Amino acid sequence: MRYLFLILIIVSVLTTGCYSHLTNTAKSFTHCYQEKDTGIDSLLDNYGFFRSMFIFKSYKGYQAIEYQDTGYINIVFFNDGFFLYNFDIRYFNETKNKRNGFYNKGGAEWGLYIIDNDTIKAQTIETPGMSWLKTEWWFKIIDKNTIEYLYSKTNAPITIEDIFNKQKKEDLTQIVFPYQFVSNRDLPDSDKSWIKKKKWFWCNKERYRDWKKKTSMSH
Repeated sequence: MRYLFLILIIVSVLTTGCYSHLTNTAKSFTHCYQEKDTGIDSLLDNYGFFRSMFIFKSYKGYQAIEYQDTGYINIVFFNDGFFLYNFDIRYFNETKNKRNGFYNKGGAEWGLYIIDNDTIKAQTIETPGMSWLKTEWWFKIIDKNTIEYLYSKTNAPITIEDIFNKQKKEDLTQIVFPYQFVSNRDLPDSDKSWIKKKKWFWCNKERYRDWKKKTSMSH
């Protein structure tokens, strides 16, 4: 009985801590869902996603032998302002119709973006159950099929000084190539994302209640 009581206390502490972390993350979001078209299709070809290859240093074996490895990141900009980071196409296709699949689990990060001249500024939050970290991303539009990664920062806003300092020093641990457009009509539905169900995510709370009521009636 004593161990059961201890387990309940631990679960309660962890749950309270996670809820507090999510609340603080939500408060730190400076973007909110405005229910309007961003006009990004006039700047980028968005009938698909953007993919970047990056090269980074890694180590293998007990001797920690250094070698170069490669990885890929996919991102999606939706017309309604939604932004998706680390979009795994295979996982999406395999689990998009499952109750605990892509829209409620998975490693992709949902968020919002705004357009500031030739710069796209996005904010994302990890899927519930993860660490709930908020990350800010800046990208520069090169042309309709190419964007350049500028900077990313966790739990703090990006500043012009961050961009300037990054340009002054070369990061030798990782090389990120420009994102290139990949045509793909089968994209996630931002209306089904878990983050849209959160009241704090909306600019207009009355519109959120209307949307929630309409959504519940359709199920």
